[in-house]
Amino acid sequence: MGMYRVIKMRYYAEYDENNKLFAIGTGYGGTEITKEEYDALLAEIQAKAAFVDKLYGNKITLDEIPSEWQEEIHRRVNERIEAEAAMEEPLTEEQEIP
Repeated sequence: MGMYRVIKMRYYAEYDENNKLFAIGTGYGGTEITKEEYDALLAEIQAKAAFVDKLYGNKITLDEIPSEWQEEIHRRVNERIEAEAAMEEPLTEEQEIP
């Protein structure tokens, strides 16, 4: 029988200077968190992304989003709209390809 090395998965979260979460992951980096904390953060991130998609697609109203998330979700939908509008703006003379 050979020797086996057990590798423990390391989970982490990264926060900005205002203590706002901006990344989660596995491996080295950030502040170590438990698997349970990682799973909870991942579920929240996925739920918020789903709300953004649904609100953007007019499949739900803002009132159907948990009140503590409404401001963030509304802001993210507006950012998405602005980004898409910027992509549709005509090119300036400097930007045009000859």
